[in-house]
Formats: sequence, structure tokens, C-alpha cells
Amino acid sequence: MTSQTATGLSEFEGKRALVTGAAGGIGRAAAAALARQGAKVAIADLDLAAARHTAAEIGSAAVAVEMDVRDRASVEHAFAETLAHLGGCEILVANAGVSTMRAALE
Repeated sequence: MTSQTATGLSEFEGKRALVTGAAGGIGRAAAAALARQGAKVAIADLDLAAARHTAAEIGSAAVAVEMDVRDRASVEHAFAETLAHLGGCEILVANAGVSTMRAALE
């Protein structure tokens, strides 16, 4: 993610993003990359403590929000929190997934 506009600014400069599953792995990397490119990022994850840790590492461009993608009320609340903290959302990175394999293996 290094593309720039004709003005020399990143295409993500000043944008607001919500990244699901962002406390670790690919979601964390996507959130950090967006922040480096000038976006403000909501770090959404089922594990709020881990989301807070990731947001703290990213810095002032990030805020942690709890979200369980399996629960509509949780998703609505996370978007409301994103709106309250960032003032909107132009970018959604839908990285979180739900697997029934783990439950089947336990």
C-alpha cells in the first residue's frame, strides 16, 4: 500500500477505516498499513483487550472497538463506535471470519 495521488499524498490520507479481525494476523497488518498511509483506523475484534493493545501499538491513528461478526447488535455497536470516534467510515476491511471447524474439533 504505497500508492500516492498526484498531490504526493497517499490515497488513504484522511480516510477512516474499520478493520475486522484486526487484533492480529492479516487484519492487524492491514490496519497498520492503512494507518501508515494516513488513515484513521478502528481496530475491531472479538478480543477487546487484544484490539486495545494493537491500537496502542499503531498509535493515535487507531481506536479499538469490540465486534463479534456473528452478532448483528455487536456489528451495529462497532459501527456506532467507529462513527463516534472517527466521524465516519469510508473503508471496510472485512477480515474476520467464523469457522465451525474449531467447535467441531473441541
